[in-house]
Amino acid sequence: MTTIGCHLSDRNGFMGMAYESTGLQANTFQFFTRNPRGGRARTWDQADLEKFKAYAQENAMGPIVAYAPYTADPASGELPKEDFARLVYSEDLARLEELGHQLYAAHPGSAIHEDRDVAIAHTCAALNEVLTRSQTTTFLIVNMPGAGNEIGVTFDELARLLDGVSLADHVGLCLDVVGLWGAGYDVVGDLGGVLDELDRKVGLDRVKAVHLADPRYDLGTHHMNHEPLGEGKIGLAGLLEIAKRLSDKVLILETPHDDVGAYGEAMQALRAALG
Repeated sequence: MTTIGCHLSDRNGFMGMAYESTGLQANTFQFFTRNPRGGRARTWDQADLEKFKAYAQENAMGPIVAYAPYTADPASGELPKEDFARLVYSEDLARLEELGHQLYAAHPGSAIHEDRDVAIAHTCAALNEVLTRSQTTTFLIVNMPGAGNEIGVTFDELARLLDGVSLADHVGLCLDVVGLWGAGYDVVGDLGGVLDELDRKVGLDRVKAVHLADPRYDLGTHHMNHEPLGEGKIGLAGLLEIAKRLSDKVLILETPHDDVGAYGEAMQALRAALG
């Protein structure tokens, strides 16, 4: 069975997200580990956590995707920002080991004060510092649309980021559809060509999760903004085709405001298309 879910708020804990997912016919979900624009982490309730672990096992749920805050930037060249990224990654990865065998997605950062080669090296160095051989969580680098000085935009850069991590079996790619579109990869007019290039340069086997969202802006305009599913530049039919081609990955739906009601129609369409 295909693993499909959506981005949810953790305001009601893990069981709240689990019940919302079940109601949507989903068998996974994504959540922010802390405020996406800040750094404070919500304390996990241990009773809720244990109940969720049992529920997930009983209902074949997961793996789930934990999402690092956008403010974690290991590539910036600013020492406080890089230290903060290492701290966030270390704390989040340690907490995720309480669940075991999950996915952790993070943006690779921006070349604010340095050239792109140095920025990529800084991100790789941060991951080599925080990843451990014993961890069961897989760290996923999210591809970016290329706004400002973002790294991890092209498949060549993504390959260099992944290849620069010593513990290769502990890292992978979270393929963000809006990021691809913003970077100029035409997943509507040439999906096969895009995926073939991705396979040659990065390896489709390194893609562990996919963010399915509908971009607001035109191809190659370097924006990450979303529209409601089916109302953007890719459209529901285009997203369904992407999902079919990548149905062996963890598929995560995203809307502009994590609207649970808006996920229902798209989830039904995905289930109908994928079986």
